[in-house]
Amino acid sequence: MAAVLSAEQGLLKIADAAAARVADPKVRFSQALLLPAAGDGPATLAVSPGTCTPDRLLDINHGSPRQVRIDSMIDSGSDFERAA
Repeated sequence: MAAVLSAEQGLLKIADAAAARVADPKVRFSQALLLPAAGDGPATLAVSPGTCTPDRLLDINHGSPRQVRIDSMIDSGSDFERAA
């Protein structure tokens, strides 16, 4: 499901809901958001705290499973981490 924001000329896609986990079948999936690239910045992934470390593999499920490698942490807060 995509979150959308009303814009003057239609709808603007903000994020897609997904599930993510450390690439380990023993670890449970948790909620994640796939955020599209904005301006010159890369597409990012918002996940639970403690998930993001550089070079870590994550399993992402967004309709179909795939693996991604964390390149860097972009931002963090008390209840999220955002990585590229």
